[in-house]
This record gives sequence, structure tokens and C-alpha cells, in this order.
Amino acid sequence: MGKHLATLVVGTEPEDVTISPDGKLAWVSCESSKAVTVIDTHARKVVADILVDPRPRASIFSRDRKRAWVTSELGSSISLIDPSANRVVKRLRLSGTDRPAGMALAR
Repeated sequence: MGKHLATLVVGTEPEDVTISPDGKLAWVSCESSKAVTVIDTHARKVVADILVDPRPRASIFSRDRKRAWVTSELGSSISLIDPSANRVVKRLRLSGTDRPAGMALAR
């Protein structure tokens, strides 16, 4: 069993946790906050909150950690994020009936 390392405050209704490929970041999708809370895993502290469209569900990093994507279920969108700047670069709008919840990265 693991040991408790830290207690951190994230946004409301945390849904998903994604660890960056290098293990340095943890992203927590917070549905009611419309945000992703970014945690520095080594310093064990929150370093940013990235605002995205309503009800963020899942996130995924590119293998080189230069890009990341976050699905927004109620926003019917996918946000492209620059993890080094902790900011949304582009929002990909889907049809109003599409409700993205998860993602997978293919080669």
C-alpha cells in the first residue's frame, strides 16, 4: 500500500487524473470548475489551473509532452493545450450532439 505524500486542493468535481509521459505533471480534470488543475508531482504543489470548455473529462499528452488535449463533454469540444505555458492554444468544436469523454493516442 502506498503512503500519503501530500494533500492538494483542486477544482470541484475532479473526474480524471492523467500523468505526463515524463512523470513530472499530473493533470486533474475538474468538471464543475471547467478547468484542469496542473500538479507538479516532484514539488507536490498545484502550479496552474487551465480553463477549458464545460465538463472536462479526459486529457492526454503527446509523447514528447509538447502538446496535450482535453475533452469537454458538455462543451462538445477538444482543447489543444501547450503544457509548457499551461494555456489553451486552440479549441476544436464538434457537432452539438457530440459529447467527447475519453481519448486514446495512436502512433
